[in-house]
Amino acid sequence: MENAISARVRSIFDKANFLQHLGVQLTSAGIDGCETTLNVDERHLQQHGYIHAGVIATLADHTAGGAASVLRRTRRHHYRIQDQFSASS
Repeated sequence: MENAISARVRSIFDKANFLQHLGVQLTSAGIDGCETTLNVDERHLQQHGYIHAGVIATLADHTAGGAASVLRRTRRHHYRIQDQFSASS
């Protein structure tokens, strides 16, 4: 069953054009969760040289969505995903 789940999540990631543009890679997906990687380069940086928050948010959003898809397919109905971003100086 895990291979079918992994294949389903991979197909979702493969169809996401923006993830392809960013270079986000699905590392694993299964009953233990979902993991992605990103090799950061110049296109991911904002004007001050830090990774752009939109890149981080996209990575978090799709990874959490992949994990939710795994949970839904394994009939684990109790899950909650919350994205929160904050900055301080």
